[in-house]
Amino acid sequence: MDEAAVGALADFTDGLRKKLDGVNAAKGKEAEALAADLSSFIERNMRELMQQGISVAEIQKAVQAATERVPQTHASDAEGGDEEYEDPELLVSSSICFLPAEDAVIAAFAAGEFGGEEMMNRLMSSEDEISVEMSEGLDLVLTDYGKDPSMDDVTGGGEIVTGPDGEAFAPGTLDLGRSVVAEPMVFKTSEEVRDICKRLEPFTEKAFLKRADIRKLIKHGWLEGYDPKSVMKEADYIISALKDEFTELREIYRRAAEQNKGMAIFVRYEEIDDEG
Repeated sequence: MDEAAVGALADFTDGLRKKLDGVNAAKGKEAEALAADLSSFIERNMRELMQQGISVAEIQKAVQAATERVPQTHASDAEGGDEEYEDPELLVSSSICFLPAEDAVIAAFAAGEFGGEEMMNRLMSSEDEISVEMSEGLDLVLTDYGKDPSMDDVTGGGEIVTGPDGEAFAPGTLDLGRSVVAEPMVFKTSEEVRDICKRLEPFTEKAFLKRADIRKLIKHGWLEGYDPKSVMKEADYIISALKDEFTELREIYRRAAEQNKGMAIFVRYEEIDDEG
């Protein structure tokens, strides 16, 4: 990306953090209004960034960089050193949701055969859904830390789903017992899913673990803000959690390909339950 695109993504990430801060601090009706504003902010900026030639995958990475939740480490375990670390306190977590869906359903929505509520009913009627919370780490491992671009569309990318009026479809606020907001949905066709599945097939858990290097993950900024010594102590747990998410992701692509389905993808922001 050129310098202007990098700057635009940075501005978007900063703005998103500020919006999330506002959602975190608010309650009741004010929180609901700010959550709706957050969704509009993401949709508007996605369109503007795409008009500048920035891919959906890069935009999703910026979103994840602003909100990503990783396994908690313990700064109190760190020994010595002059620099103090305090693990980030996240009141809003984000995850990328993957929902297998038929190409015909997305086409029917685009043609105006049914509205957004029916769209969500059809998508959510399937129990075949996973949520990935560590997509940035997965992306680094799958692409061999940027050296293998053939895998850069596994955790993101796709075409924004729009209705007949050209407006992007976003799942909106979902009733999951707490504040949940989702950004505009993107879709990979059944052909694209089969292609990804074919590329993932030889990439076994053993191959993933061979490439998943905690030092490289730290070097490439995935765990920025966390105490490096504490991260190293928790390395086995972090790598194991990454491997488990990779296994789920590969499996849902396999099932979708077998059913000749595409993949609906959206980033969901969920208020963290402090009592949980």
